[in-house]
Amino acid sequence: MQADEEASTQLFLNGMFAISVDRDIARVAGLLLNERRRRGRPASVIDTMIAATALRLEVPLITNDIDYFGFPGLTVVPGR
Repeated sequence: MQADEEASTQLFLNGMFAISVDRDIARVAGLLLNERRRRGRPASVIDTMIAATALRLEVPLITNDIDYFGFPGLTVVPGR
């Protein structure tokens, strides 16, 4: 990070919060992984955990990664 980027980066990070993966999120992720594999469209574990978190919290996922469109029930909002 450049010295002049530090303040804006810190401001951005201050608006974030962490979500712990609990059993419910892990269960949803497992179901999603199995469904994608069954359909012959495997997904990465991290992408699946992110999708499962959004599904469990009932929030849309804002992303530029079109791979998320393959998760049933997930509302995806394209990023910029």
